[in-house]
Amino acid sequence: MLDKKDKLVMLYIFEMCEKQGTKLISMQQIIDFLCVKKFAVSTSGVDEIMISLSKEGLIDYVKSESKNGVVFCVELKPKGKLFKKDLQKQKKYASWVLLRTVLLTIFSFLIGLLLRTLF
Repeated sequence: MLDKKDKLVMLYIFEMCEKQGTKLISMQQIIDFLCVKKFAVSTSGVDEIMISLSKEGLIDYVKSESKNGVVFCVELKPKGKLFKKDLQKQKKYASWVLLRTVLLTIFSFLIGLLLRTLF
């Protein structure tokens, strides 16, 4: 299960790798992206997030050092290519559950009023 930071990083990776499938992404780019989204994360935090995404079967990556810092060569796995669609399905399902709950609440309130007036 991915937490909020993991989902944000995966969304960033998805947007970067969507067209080509493989992309070089520096650790600093990921940290900057998370800072824009109001999340502070260290380099070890980014490593943990990348490991988590890899274990979930969303990405394959290779970590390497360069003179500009740490760089990840990231490739989306088939499950990672469907990440955005899965997020949309989750939002749609959550909306449906909320709507159903509200409608059932209104219906039970009306039945209660009807029974109260009859008896």
